Amino acid sequence: MCGRFTLHSSVQTIANRFGFTALSVGSISPRYNIAPTDKCLILTSNDQGVASEFMEWGFVGTSENKNNTFRIINSRADKLVNIPRFLSSLQSRRCLVIADGFYEWERNSSAVGPMYYQLQDNSPFAFAGIWAQGLSPSGIKVKRFSIITTDANTLVGQVHHRMPVILSEESETAWLDQSKRSSLALLSMLIPFPSGSMQSYRVSRYVNRSGNDEKTAIEPVVNLL
Repeated sequence: MCGRFTLHSSVQTIANRFGFTALSVGSISPRYNIAPTDKCLILTSNDQGVASEFMEWGFVGTSENKNNTFRIINSRADKLVNIPRFLSSLQSRRCLVIADGFYEWERNSSAVGPMYYQLQDNSPFAFAGIWAQGLSPSGIKVKRFSIITTDANTLVGQVHHRMPVILSEESETAWLDQSKRSSLALLSMLIPFPSGSMQSYRVSRYVNRSGNDEKTAIEPVVNLL
């Protein structure tokens, strides 16, 4: 799964990587601990081309008794076609979630900090995402997204059995092409990113608290607390 990620690259670096002008996204503060419900930088496509915007992380789900709501921050690739709301987004509301790292915690272990994962060159990348429009508690229309997950590669698999889908640069354009509606073709892109193109290291439990959003979150630790 993916419960926290980062985007601390400069606006110009992000713009250069994804082929749009820095002015189109405005000012972006470095984020070292992006958490569910946060507004995040997203790329979508329309008749005018690729557009950048900010969306809220996590679809809103309702419990069986409808008394409680919860956030669906991740969507399993192997379940997308089985759930109507996910299938609808898969076919016509796909997006790129811009990031440059993510965290993963060891299952059944809270005694150590999480692992932090990046690409080998520390460059920004895109998670495969889907989005939908809903209403805020005050009745205002709001766009929300969910990050798609797949089986973990051998690197992430040392800690967790699933990981977010990091799209290859070649797949990003196809993922945003809303004319593509074949579920089989779309699902074929949702595969584990190659371990050899990634790196990881242990960070402290500072990141466990969602309000902590300083560079401390990504600093490697040698001696665990």
